[in-house]
Amino acid sequence: GTETGGKDKAGNSRGRGSRTGSGDQNGVSGNGGGRASGTSNGNHDTGIAPPSVVQTIKAASDIGTDVNLTDNTTSNGNGRTSDIGTPNSATPATSATPATPIATAVPATPDSAGVSWTGTGATPRSLSIEGAHGNTFTANSAGSITGWKFALNNSASSGAIRSAIVHNISGSPTVTQANHYATTGIRFGSYNASSVTQSLTAGGTTTDALMAGNPFNWIRGPGATPAYISQAYRATTAVFSFDGGSAFDETGTQAMLGGTIMVNFTKQALDLLLKTTATATRGSWLATASNVPLDGGGFSVTDQSLPASLNVSYFPINSNATVTGFGSVRGTLTGNGLTGIISSFSLIGITHTLAGVAAFVNSSGAVNTAISHRVVGFASLDPRTHFANPNFSSTLTNGFFNNTGNITYDAAGTGITSFTSSLPFYYPSPTNNGINNLTSPVPTQLSTTGAVIDVGTDPVTGISWGRWTTGISDASLLSSTGRPVQGAFHPPDLHYLAGPATSQPVQLPVSGTFNYTLAGSTHPTDNLGNVGVLNSASLTANFTNMKVDVGINATVGATTLAATATGMPIDAMASFDSDRAATISMTCTGTCSAVNHGNFGGVFTGSTGNGAGLAYSLNTSNPNGSTIAQKVGTVISGVAAFHR
Repeated sequence: GTETGGKDKAGNSRGRGSRTGSGDQNGVSGNGGGRASGTSNGNHDTGIAPPSVVQTIKAASDIGTDVNLTDNTTSNGNGRTSDIGTPNSATPATSATPATPIATAVPATPDSAGVSWTGTGATPRSLSIEGAHGNTFTANSAGSITGWKFALNNSASSGAIRSAIVHNISGSPTVTQANHYATTGIRFGSYNASSVTQSLTAGGTTTDALMAGNPFNWIRGPGATPAYISQAYRATTAVFSFDGGSAFDETGTQAMLGGTIMVNFTKQALDLLLKTTATATRGSWLATASNVPLDGGGFSVTDQSLPASLNVSYFPINSNATVTGFGSVRGTLTGNGLTGIISSFSLIGITHTLAGVAAFVNSSGAVNTAISHRVVGFASLDPRTHFANPNFSSTLTNGFFNNTGNITYDAAGTGITSFTSSLPFYYPSPTNNGINNLTSPVPTQLSTTGAVIDVGTDPVTGISWGRWTTGISDASLLSSTGRPVQGAFHPPDLHYLAGPATSQPVQLPVSGTFNYTLAGSTHPTDNLGNVGVLNSASLTANFTNMKVDVGINATVGATTLAATATGMPIDAMASFDSDRAATISMTCTGTCSAVNHGNFGGVFTGSTGNGAGLAYSLNTSNPNGSTIAQKVGTVISGVAAFHR
């Protein structure tokens, strides 16, 4: 198989064969770009009075139909609505409700995209159409998944799916509850179909033909709650035992599954084992992986991924030979207190394939959700980037929900000197035009031995900020040996912001548009360590539509960068980033170059979302320049805190 995957922060990546993309990343994060114009005024107020609005609260019913909790109606997907009864005035805000994770997998044939498959002749190959994903899905009357869609990625990658629909469903679609359904809420099933059409982020569609007699497998479960718990939890390793699934080989023969996933929340990584028993005509499978990084509660591992890889073996029946194969396994933690895991997998061994979905139950018991935590985000230059490759951006914003025990402070007790986050993992050198060199972000402890400057705290919200200038180091949480083999992360400046300590999720307003006021910020710096000034910053939140608009105007030296991001969706963690922005605009004045781009990432804090933190990293560069300095250009980074 060849890797053709692209991804967004919601964990939506398209991959074929064993080469698939990585999961989602939450918190203060972003990786978008754009060029045009945009500024924000000095008083951080758009001058537009908040309108009088009523939020239409929507959700998905147990069988996937749309539910309008404001009008108390439900839609069957064909435009027909039905009354669902008397409204409950005590219904809480649903603005931070996690989406329903879904996964699918099916044996398939190569499509018009020219996918390369291992093997010869017309033998069908295994295709994992999509890993853990979902925001909105459609289902038949029995509850079997028939289509899905999710928030758009602003990435130019043609591989990122924004919606999909299954065609010509035949037979009797099955809907099976996992063995511990009362605990996990996970369901799965299969049916026959002819094809799946997928709309792509960059436009257009692609259709994957499905092999006759080879069932389409799907699985779904409730979103993890609280949404941040997989990052903040730091207790003992939890064991997730196989709890049911659906898998078929290329002949349409069903396989009997088994396995275990062990999640180490301290390391933010997992070990997995997936196996089958032999059928009368086919052999058995074994797939294992260790130290697979968690990425916002999701995970992805292939036979060629880094820093963890999947080991695949096929054992033919009546033979002592062992076939070394390849494949992928992807999934996400689900349920209140992380009670389950849903996963999809695709395994290939020369002429044999296996595709399916599997449910796992937390046999160690639900985790403690009353965790004291702080969200910590940062912005900086990424000095490890392969600057010669335009697919890699030198700008970096990122974030993580920390257990308060993972944060340390300076002698004054006001500046943060160490916190947990994640770093993009780069191959040692760019290959394949760099498109597939970036794998799952690696959970990392960032720290400094130098002084923390630009320290401040907003007394209204408790948001704090600061800047590291020297002694910055990184250590991977994946093993005791520290950071995996890749370039060291030693930026000239790292700007951080942190929310207040809390043990509760953020409850955002259910409606209204609010212009937030700038409470404080670090001084912006460039990639050479020069210090500048933040000319203006703005943040407007539309909680009716769950969107955020931000603006930054910063000057360092002879370069002024002005950027806006509009229409950034607010996710289940009350965070937002420019990777999902509807529009990103940016201009440069003074010493500028050919291309302007950048990242925004932010999060709301407080019991009512009265605070907001924003990290930004903006760049003007010449990707086609003849020197590294020209390719890097000028990177301006900083953080800002706001309150209502």
